Amino acid sequence: MYKIILSNSWKNIKYYSNIIFDNNHISFELDGNNIRISYCNKDYENLSGGEKQKIDLIIQFAIRDMLSNHLSFSSNILVLDEIFDNLDQIGCERVIDLISELDDIKNIFIVTHRKDLSLPSDKEIIVVKSNNGISEIK
Repeated sequence: MYKIILSNSWKNIKYYSNIIFDNNHISFELDGNNIRISYCNKDYENLSGGEKQKIDLIIQFAIRDMLSNHLSFSSNILVLDEIFDNLDQIGCERVIDLISELDDIKNIFIVTHRKDLSLPSDKEIIVVKSNNGISEIK
C-alpha cells in the first residue's frame, strides 16, 4: 500500500515540478529516517530561497493530493499566505499556473504584498496598516 501512495505522489511531484520549474529534476532519497531532497543535483539546503519555496509548494500540493486520493480527504478552500515572497516574475507566473490546475478547489485565498502580479480573481480585498498600526480594509 505504501508503494502505491508513494508512486502516485511521485507522479504528482514530477507533474507539479514540470509546471513550476519547466523540468522534473527534483529528487527524494531516503537516508535512514531522513529524506534528502535535491533539485538539479543540489541539496535542498543549498538551494536559493525561491527554489526552496517552489519545492515546498510542490510537496504541499502532492501531500494534499495524497490525502485527497487515499484518505478521502477533501477541501474546497485553499489559503496561501505569502507564496510569492522569494520568487521572480516568471516563478510567480508558474506558481499561478500550478494553482490554476487545482480544479477541485472552489475557493482560493492568496495573501500577498506583491502588487505587480496579475492574479485571476473574483474579488480583491486590500488591507492597509494605518499610522497607528491598525490594519483596515480599503
